[in-house]
Amino acid sequence: MIIKDTRYLVFKVTEQKPKTKVISVINKSSQRPIAKILWYPEWRQYCFLPNPGTIWNNTCLNEVNSVIDMLMAERRTAKVEEGGRL
Repeated sequence: MIIKDTRYLVFKVTEQKPKTKVISVINKSSQRPIAKILWYPEWRQYCFLPNPGTIWNNTCLNEVNSVIDMLMAERRTAKVEEGGRL
């Protein structure tokens, strides 16, 4: 499922875990995955893991940040509804 489509990147859910998602960041021109966004339990937040050898500019990093912000907001909302801890 695509959660965001920008000029250069596509953000696609590649795995739905019980409480979190794994997002593949795909380069539109090559159609190849170039990074992942996933839940990092030690920090209790979503983190960005770029593939080795990839280069990121401000625009693309801002798009990644906006997706992480969206995922964190979803997680906070779900936790409040459950009455639990983030």
